[in-house]
Amino acid sequence: PDGSRVLTASEDRTAKVWCTASGECVGTLDGHGQPVFLAEFSADGRQVVTSGKDGVIMVWDLETMDCAHVLDEHVAAVTSASFLGC
Repeated sequence: PDGSRVLTASEDRTAKVWCTASGECVGTLDGHGQPVFLAEFSADGRQVVTSGKDGVIMVWDLETMDCAHVLDEHVAAVTSASFLGC
C-alpha cells in the first residue's frame, strides 16, 4: 500500500476503504454476518483480508470490491488474520 487509502473495520458488519486525499469512502466490503474485528491490506495493496465475530475470514479483491474467498472453518470469533506467502 502507498498510503493513499485507509481501511477500517466496524461493528456495522462492514469494512470500508477510504481515500486519504479526499476523505471519501471509495468502497464498502459487505458480507460478514456480525461485527468485523480486523481488516488488513495485502502487501501489494490489491486485496484485503477481513475477519470478525461471525468466525468467517474473507479475502476481497480491491479492484472489484468483491469477495474472492471465504474461509469459514472457525467456530468462534476470529480476531486476527494476515497475508503470508505460500
